[in-house]
Parts: sequence; C-alpha cells; structure tokens
Amino acid sequence: MTLSQDADQYQEIQDTFTLQKIPDFNSLIALSQEYQTPVYALTKEQVNLTGSLLQQNQNKQEEFKEIFSNLADKVIALTSAYAVSH
Repeated sequence: MTLSQDADQYQEIQDTFTLQKIPDFNSLIALSQEYQTPVYALTKEQVNLTGSLLQQNQNKQEEFKEIFSNLADKVIALTSAYAVSH
C-alpha cells in the first residue's frame, strides 16, 4: 500500500516509515501467551506479583495498551486516508 505524503505527515510517520516503536515487555508477553490473554488484560493472579512489583507490572500493562491503541489508531487513519484518496 502506498500513501500520499500528506497522509504520512498527518500520522507523524518519519522517513524510516516507523509507525510505532514497541519496547520489550519481557515476561508480560510470555504470560500473555501462556494464559491466551491480551497483555493489558492479565490479572494480578496471573502475573503472580504483589506490592511495588505488581504496581510496576500494571503500569507496564497500561503502557502496552496505550502503545497498541495508538498504533491501531494510526493504521485506521492511514487506511481511511488511503480509501478517501482512491
């Protein structure tokens, strides 16, 4: 799929064509696969942590959800821009 330069700039896509950089979420991905559950939906029982470690993990889960939500929004906007231009 090719997009107009305006669509690329609108979605803040750089010359590298990177839509989103996704950090390494370490054990969250493995747990997500083990429980067949989205990372952001893992429960505290599934992650098996307490206290500050649980809080750090929940912050990472929220970050994961926000990153992928933003990425989905960009893809939707880009495909909408493509559909309108053709």
